[in-house]
Amino acid sequence: MFKPTVKHWLALALVMGLVSACGLIEPKDSEPYPNQAPETILTAFPPNVYDHTVTFNWKGQDNDGIIMHYETSVDGGSWNETTSRDTTIAFSVLGDATHTFAVRAVDDDGTADPTPAERTFTATSIAPETVLKAAPVGDAQVGPALTIELDAEDPDDVMFTWRYRIDEGSWSDWMADSTFAFALPTIVPGALGILDVGTHIFYGQARDASGLEGSLASVSFEVIEGTEPTTSVVLSQINERATYADYSMFTAIDNKNAVHYEVDADASGYSGVLAGFSYIWCRDADLATAQFSEWTMETEYDFPNVPAGTYWFILKARDTAGSEDSSPESLFVDIV
Repeated sequence: MFKPTVKHWLALALVMGLVSACGLIEPKDSEPYPNQAPETILTAFPPNVYDHTVTFNWKGQDNDGIIMHYETSVDGGSWNETTSRDTTIAFSVLGDATHTFAVRAVDDDGTADPTPAERTFTATSIAPETVLKAAPVGDAQVGPALTIELDAEDPDDVMFTWRYRIDEGSWSDWMADSTFAFALPTIVPGALGILDVGTHIFYGQARDASGLEGSLASVSFEVIEGTEPTTSVVLSQINERATYADYSMFTAIDNKNAVHYEVDADASGYSGVLAGFSYIWCRDADLATAQFSEWTMETEYDFPNVPAGTYWFILKARDTAGSEDSSPESLFVDIV
């Protein structure tokens, strides 16, 4: 029987040491390899002086894991997580126009690149020129409700905010919408109210994404008292037959009579634009207590399954200044 000697044990220990040194066997008391932080590289970035709207592209690599996401920071601000590998930013050119963009990769161990990729540059911009896109002709007479729309000409920007003022009043807050609707807010949600009678000057201004304020656009006009809108019924049918001027009687068809109206209105008389219709549809016996409907922009009205009887259809319109037709269109029909 083979009995190992001290020499054999020494030889075995030497072999095991060599195997362990080659990494084939990890000693129980050895430490795991430390995680290697990822690296981040900017692949597209602006030169030292560039337009204020900039696109950055980047990539990351991790030798012992995977990139889970990236984090970006502008001018030393907080880090914002993203899984994208590009972004477009509109930098301000007001005050210090020098900006720094930084991005760092974060691996599957939660370790961020300790040396983020950075780029510092100076932003430039050209101020926009504000223009009137839709407005009254200079010194025109207009109603108390009107709409003015601005536009901007800018060779290095397409995103703007807008503000306005009337006469020497205060400037409005900057807003995203370039259309300014002067109408009753109760009729047009978000409207700016109707204008007082008299001569006014409207001033508008654009501001680009870099913060530069553009030139002023202005127009003068005279606000006069508006006239009421006029309402008309352009088509009246019963069972697909037109009614006549004398409102002739129609023969009932088993209580399945269908009444159809199509309507229109003119609200162009210095008052604004059409803001809807309200109507009454009722039996003659109920006319004294009938109430007008809610306002609607519908221009066609259908009343199916009408039994025999005498009925009234009364219609009025209103405009964005709040003026209502004081002489509603009234039609009656006899179904016998």
